[in-house]
Formats: sequence, C-alpha cells, structure tokens
Amino acid sequence: MRSQLLSVFIAFSLALVALGAPRAEAEEPFDIVANYIEALRTGDTIILKSCIGGRLLEKRELLLDQNQEYPEFLRNFYEGAEFQISDELSDLGPRGQGIAIEIRFPDGNRIESIAIVEEAPDGSWLIVDEAEARP
Repeated sequence: MRSQLLSVFIAFSLALVALGAPRAEAEEPFDIVANYIEALRTGDTIILKSCIGGRLLEKRELLLDQNQEYPEFLRNFYEGAEFQISDELSDLGPRGQGIAIEIRFPDGNRIESIAIVEEAPDGSWLIVDEAEARP
C-alpha cells in the first residue's frame, strides 16, 4: 500500500512538472539576473528563455529554441568564469533599469555589461536587453 501511494505521488508530481515549462520566478530584478547567470553556466536554455523578454528574446529565441549545440556551447564558454552582479539598480533613462554584470574568465579576459530589466504587469521581472558597460 505504501509503495503504491509513493508511486501515485511520484507519477502525479511528474505530471505536474510536465504540464508547464519551468519559469524562473523572481521577486526582485537581481533574482532574475542571478537566475539568468546560473542558466548560462549550466546551459539550461529553458530557464534562460524564461528569464528574458522584449528585444533580447527576439534576438535569442531562434538560438534558444533550435540550436541543439547551444547548451553545450554555453557550458564550455562559461566554464570556470566568475560572475559578479551589482547590488544597485541603475536608472538608464528611457532605456529602463539596469544591473551591472562583470564576468571574469580563467584566461584573464573579462566582460562588463548591463542587464536591462523590466517589471511585467504580473510583477515578475525579465531581462529585456543588454548593453555594454561604460567605465
């Protein structure tokens, strides 16, 4: 009886997961940026896609949906990289709100960019574009 209940519970749980694609829930804009970075590291294109919207989604949707090698590329590209997310939300004027990200690679190279975030009507946050950070 106990094993039957466990089997039913597992089957029910798997069915719930299968009903919808995972969504990277974020209470604050910094959470969505952290989720995005983790998805880059792990090559999780489903979570990555759930973190973005607007112009950034338009630019990356085909890559995320149809390039089967992209997850492996991401894992290899960001292997050993260190990410630092600013704890400040910057006002970018008409472009919106931005969060600075610095990526340091093991070979000494680094990338500094701004994740442009926007709050959706439902209260969730999305990264809608990226910009090059200026010193």
